Amino acid sequence: MNDAAHDLHSKTLIGLKRLIEVIRDSGGMLSVVLAGHPKLKNDLRRSSMEEIGSRATIFELEGLGNEKRKYLKWLLVQSVAPKTKIENVITDDAVAMLSEKLSTPLAARSASCH
Repeated sequence: MNDAAHDLHSKTLIGLKRLIEVIRDSGGMLSVVLAGHPKLKNDLRRSSMEEIGSRATIFELEGLGNEKRKYLKWLLVQSVAPKTKIENVITDDAVAMLSEKLSTPLAARSASCH
């Protein structure tokens, strides 16, 4: 995981996309998680990055609020074998509890300072 993805050069992002495609074409699977400032989202929306941005799933963690459950469900889907029903892996109550506990590193740090 890269938490400064907003600083990555566009050629690096294109290289990551190509690596994912090569692995997929070989029958494998690779997911890449990039974390960065809002600049990353803006960069992925530029026309020059359209091919990468259209394949990206973007989650905004600042003020995650109602997005926590959606983010957790997406993360779970990415983490299990294809065609696996999430309900067979974790209960909806457990997802709800996890989403209540989920916080960003900065939110956790500021909460522990008070």
